[in-house]
Amino acid sequence: MTKRASVALACAASMVFAFGAMAKTADSNIGTWKLNTVKSRFNPSRMPTRQTLKIDEWGADGMKYAADGIDADGRTTHSEFQVKYDGTFVPVTGNPDANTLAVTRVASNTIESTLRLNGKQMAIVRIVVSDDGRTMTMTQTGTNAAKQDVHNTIVYDKQ
Repeated sequence: MTKRASVALACAASMVFAFGAMAKTADSNIGTWKLNTVKSRFNPSRMPTRQTLKIDEWGADGMKYAADGIDADGRTTHSEFQVKYDGTFVPVTGNPDANTLAVTRVASNTIESTLRLNGKQMAIVRIVVSDDGRTMTMTQTGTNAAKQDVHNTIVYDKQ
């Protein structure tokens, strides 16, 4: 192979790699999110006084999630998990209503999560990030560990 052909091949390979990287859709969930207590509704749960989500990319198609806050009774809360968007159940810590969850991507700005407690499905959470990327809305329906029906709409603002 001539030097000129090698350079041309290297340039072509670089362009394919660059275009492939640009074509990858950014994960709209990634970032730091703060609970908007004015726009959120918890039923029957009591609203936390403060909560911050930190969501980072994890692997090729997944996220690392950590939530820290203060519950309605003033207690510190923390939950976390790492999950791929492939529907596989993984452990979650710090959530009294679930000890495993699975996540699938529904659209570029929408994911759904299924929460289980000791193998029993508890809730479905649909998470939608607004088109401008500034608001995340979680709609949670199902049952909590106290066997109450849950209908929460939780709104977060991007920080």
